Amino acid sequence: SDLDGIEDDLDDCPNTAGTSSEDRTGCPDTDGDGWSNQDEVDYCANPLDKKDEPQLRTPIWLLHQATE
Repeated sequence: SDLDGIEDDLDDCPNTAGTSSEDRTGCPDTDGDGWSNQDEVDYCANPLDKKDEPQLRTPIWLLHQATE
């Protein structure tokens, strides 16, 4: 329904057009590296820098929860 060319049943962001494919399918990927903007932020990577890909296996928000 977001017209990004990915069928809604396969699209992790069916209401928002995107091209991510590494972590989520069809979500926004501003830098075009294949990683969704949200996972890049969650894993401490810059979603505007194609060379800065997520490195952590545990999302930063989960790490913060564990230390509270």
